[in-house]
Amino acid sequence: MIELMRVFTVADAVPFLRWLDLGGSEKAMKKTAKELDGVLQGWLEEHKHKRNSGKAKAEQDFMDVLLSVLDGGVTQEGPKFNA
Repeated sequence: MIELMRVFTVADAVPFLRWLDLGGSEKAMKKTAKELDGVLQGWLEEHKHKRNSGKAKAEQDFMDVLLSVLDGGVTQEGPKFNA
């Protein structure tokens, strides 16, 4: 993913040539994004399962904080999570 972020494509300079996908960078970026999305979806489902089963720890990590925000469970003092 980081390698793809460094790559200069022709479409960066001339956007209307993006459809040509010279060098195959666009295709590689889409494939990598799909794989990363699958990994993050797995982590999200794991956290939701732990939360719903009551096995969640007292300390929260970043994913737990984001889920709390979505559920409206963030307090005035703020969430506690590990760095």
